[in-house]
Amino acid sequence: MTKTYKIEGIYCAMGVIKIQKKLKAVSGVSDAKFDLKTCIATVDGEAQDSDIIQVIEDAGFKAAVIESTAEV
Repeated sequence: MTKTYKIEGIYCAMGVIKIQKKLKAVSGVSDAKFDLKTCIATVDGEAQDSDIIQVIEDAGFKAAVIESTAEV
């Protein structure tokens, strides 16, 4: 399953590295990428939205779910 999140508060490459590392450490996440230009994180795996958002907020950023899509 691929999930997309809007993240506020990341303004530099160090923030991108930080959030990608934290997202990839969440149980159930197989991959995570963040686009600094769009402020969108794409997360692959079976992690719960609440777990993803909690990790983002614990890192000092704000987040909201944009979309979740199941693979067919």
